[in-house]
Amino acid sequence: MLIVAYGVLDSYRERAITVRSTDVQNQCRILSNQLVSYNYLKDPSSELIGGELTQLSNLYDGRVLIINHNLKVVKDTYGISEGKTVVSEEVIKCMKGENTSKYDAENGYIEMTIPITETVIMDAAGEKERKLDIIRGVMLTSVSTDNITVTMDILSRQALVVEVIVIAVMLLMSVVLSNLLIRPFEKITDALSQVREGYTNDPISVPDYLETEHIGDAFNQVLGRMKVLDDS
Repeated sequence: MLIVAYGVLDSYRERAITVRSTDVQNQCRILSNQLVSYNYLKDPSSELIGGELTQLSNLYDGRVLIINHNLKVVKDTYGISEGKTVVSEEVIKCMKGENTSKYDAENGYIEMTIPITETVIMDAAGEKERKLDIIRGVMLTSVSTDNITVTMDILSRQALVVEVIVIAVMLLMSVVLSNLLIRPFEKITDALSQVREGYTNDPISVPDYLETEHIGDAFNQVLGRMKVLDDS
């Protein structure tokens, strides 16, 4: 039960983190398209976009940083890093088109990067138009996993209660079953005590289990031989 409980909780944690990461990434992709539409990287004065970014950070109890192609922070929902330069491996990888998602179990948060991509239509002379995705910036998002931790604590306590109940039931069943299992052997012991007090013509018969039946048959054979010797 301990192994099963650990496996279920670990599976829930991984699933919850995956779902949380997917939800946040989808929300960030929608916002990244709006950032391009409002040209937010060059003019971060849009109250609509600022409100949506704040709402996103409040919804997931996290933080959102909007970083332009020069690695400058255009918007920080915490309001403490705007105008600063962010040089990190995750941001640089995202600028090159590689998304990252990292779960920090010790501090209880998920950090991910979403590229802010603009689709440009290239019209070359004598050639067909082709679309080209250009990365204009990065959304660096951190979301809390405290609610997942709280849920896991609740599930752990519930699992502990179930384990205690099952252990108590198993102990009770073991006592009851052990008494039922011992009764046939007590019958054999009583029969042997009677034989010790004096020979009897009644054979030992305990057909409850195959084992007790074999013991009774074997002893009856010995008892019969002893009676023959005693009569002689």
